[in-house]
Amino acid sequence: RYQISLSTGDSLYQNLSGKHCSKGVKQRVHKVAIRDGKVFVELEEGSEAGGNAAKIESDTYAFKPPPPSGSCSMSGSGSGGGGNAGGGMKPHSIRSGQVLRAAGSSAAGDAAKSMSGADGKAPWANGTGSMRSPAAMPSRRLALEPPADFEWYSVLSRRRVGRSSFELCIGGELPNQQESVKAGNGSGGTTGSAGDGACGTTDGVAGSRGADATAWKGGSHLMVRLSASEDATERPYTPYKRPGSIGQFQLLVKEYDTGSGFSRQLAHLAPGGRLLLKGPLSGVAPIGADVAALGFVAGGTGVTPFLQMLYAMLTEKRTSLPEMKLLLYGNQVDDLLCMAELSRVAAKVPQLKLVASTTSAEMEAVSESPEAWTMERGRPSVEVLAKHLPTAAEGVRVFWCGPPPFNDAVRQIVGELGFSDAQVHEFS
Repeated sequence: RYQISLSTGDSLYQNLSGKHCSKGVKQRVHKVAIRDGKVFVELEEGSEAGGNAAKIESDTYAFKPPPPSGSCSMSGSGSGGGGNAGGGMKPHSIRSGQVLRAAGSSAAGDAAKSMSGADGKAPWANGTGSMRSPAAMPSRRLALEPPADFEWYSVLSRRRVGRSSFELCIGGELPNQQESVKAGNGSGGTTGSAGDGACGTTDGVAGSRGADATAWKGGSHLMVRLSASEDATERPYTPYKRPGSIGQFQLLVKEYDTGSGFSRQLAHLAPGGRLLLKGPLSGVAPIGADVAALGFVAGGTGVTPFLQMLYAMLTEKRTSLPEMKLLLYGNQVDDLLCMAELSRVAAKVPQLKLVASTTSAEMEAVSESPEAWTMERGRPSVEVLAKHLPTAAEGVRVFWCGPPPFNDAVRQIVGELGFSDAQVHEFS
């Protein structure tokens, strides 16, 4: 037996200190509502056989058809057929341990010995120590409250972005965000198509309606959890909020095939799925009026701090914007994330110039607006960065974000280009 969190589906256990910990998600949690005395269940995406969401343990048996009646046939005089012809038993009529005993197996007896401590292997075997047999442990209601400074949020929608990344639209305002929504402003942007699962999006510029993201202007990140248990995995992600959007923001998540599986679980959260967020953390001072030119070098999902800073500037009522140059890197064109979105912004913001580079031979720019992008080839180099970044001078700032090897290379290059430590910042 194991205990399951009703809110997250985590398999829980109690460690030697008496704290409840998670062994990972074992059971799908569906959205349940009671209306007019009727119970409605909204199935999580991927919970049906053949779904696309990451498989979890309960999927193995949840959709497995039951065996036909009478298939548990047992022979021998000790089977006690119970009136069933041929000594067969209807499935689910008895416990699995009883089936093993009827079949003449010693496995059930061995399991019973282990649970009672009779085999001398269990921690409670000899009655010593503080641990007790599971049968002697009192039944307790688990109350897993969110850890300090974390808040529960829900996913509104999810859509694929590129080869292996997903954009999650999260309901609510960013943590510690101050609301300053003015009713009747009328300057909100257009919403995304419901068909592609996109959140409300906008291409608004300075003065768009929305919350005043006073704490989210300098590439600050969130810590993200999927469980409230004390030892749950947590990872940093940088959110961004499009101008004109109210009560929602975005997370860009790359799904990795290796590691703990956290990114896969997060990337496949279906609408209604819950996650814990804490922030803002880290980041830099907002881009002030003293910054005349800004360069940003991004690898993959490393584009998110730039999106946060860009959209924060577009939301403000600024008299002018700095000259901005984004260099976006990816292994393939499909790894160049948010190209279409950035193209639409650049069409309305002439101060924004876009450069994309891939290591593959496939060099086509985004089909929606190829004229918005200058294409290069290869990884970051002194030649390409010197060609496109603003020249090191007073009032110039350069930022970069990407995987560790990417960051190492860019850090060395900007040093060679003459930028001082006060002019640069690495998001890692």
